[in-house]
Amino acid sequence: MSNYLAVDIGASSGRLVSATLQGEQIHLQELHRFNNSFSEKNGHDYWNIDDLFDEIIQGLQKAKQNGIGSCTLGIDTWAVDYVLLDKEGNRIHGVYAYRDARTLHAPDRLHQLISREDVYEKTGIQELNFNTLYQLFVHDREQLAQADKILMVPDYLYYRLTGIMINEMTNASTMQLLNVNTREFDEDLLSLLQLRRDQFSELAEPGRILGSLLPELVQKYDLPDCQIILVPTHDTASAVAGVPSQRQESWAYISSGTWSLLGMERSEALNTKAAMQANYTNE
Repeated sequence: MSNYLAVDIGASSGRLVSATLQGEQIHLQELHRFNNSFSEKNGHDYWNIDDLFDEIIQGLQKAKQNGIGSCTLGIDTWAVDYVLLDKEGNRIHGVYAYRDARTLHAPDRLHQLISREDVYEKTGIQELNFNTLYQLFVHDREQLAQADKILMVPDYLYYRLTGIMINEMTNASTMQLLNVNTREFDEDLLSLLQLRRDQFSELAEPGRILGSLLPELVQKYDLPDCQIILVPTHDTASAVAGVPSQRQESWAYISSGTWSLLGMERSEALNTKAAMQANYTNE
């Protein structure tokens, strides 16, 4: 019997759940639940990112206390928010919360430089003022220039646990920076933001085995022997991946969390003018 641990962090709470496969049945046990919130500082809203890392450590400790000596671990969180790191892997700035008011008029400002139609044709992402594209557009230029790497929130948590930097594909797709045709960062949009491709890490698909927990974490906190696996780090993507449908077409999902999403799986993006006018998104 194997133990699979999942850390699911939403905008208001998180939890660590153990899943064991016994025959053809999956048994779930919630081992740790915690609050998540952002705090106001100097007129801006920031996530308490260190608290989230500490809560993951506490959850792993509880797993070991419950007799789980070895396991796998995957992490998903909300989308669009990012972390700036210097060459030593240290944070340059606080982690802005997507509900911070700094981006309220960012779309109108950015689209004076590139049309909404061009951006949608490139990315297929609906216009929301808190998308990473608009967040980075209004971010301090000097801080962005100092950033050696830009990771999404779950990428950063994986990095803290393993020392490995990646940009997981499902969360990266929410940034409004990936080109739907090349499945890579769009060079025109990066240029518009005065960013370079090497400021982002390798785009990694879910299912990749990242490795083990850092030995110093295992020793310091008495953690289980844990293999870290890259899951769809956007919580909606993980939810959709878990839909028990074997059909290849003609099915849809409703995913309810902080808000409710209705969607379907497609083999190709739908980035037509009609889709843009309906404000559909392709992630």
